[in-house]
Amino acid sequence: MKASPKAERLTEPDPPATHGRLAGVVTLLTTAGDERSDWVNAGQALQRLLLSGTSFGVTAAIHSQPLEIGWLRQALRAQLPDGSYPQLMLRLGAAIQTNESPRRAPEDVIRPEGWHG
Repeated sequence: MKASPKAERLTEPDPPATHGRLAGVVTLLTTAGDERSDWVNAGQALQRLLLSGTSFGVTAAIHSQPLEIGWLRQALRAQLPDGSYPQLMLRLGAAIQTNESPRRAPEDVIRPEGWHG
């Protein structure tokens, strides 16, 4: 049996990377407890994650707002199989920057003390 010409033209779409954009992946930074020491540990883990990610060209968008709503944070925690506490939501991905960001010269924005131009 011969395939129809229409079926032969159907192909898988190109992977997202070939379109110049990646959606990234959403991840959740959690801790075993929810005390001050856990918050400090989460901050240290975030620091390592951001610095390590940067060295590999990974960028992060931090989304803390959903976890600032008590009932939403608890609902999310209820979905975690280990009972951990969600501390921060992040989207990780690769940023494609083709041009450097323009910068003004320091003397254009820094004025001597007491200057009132």
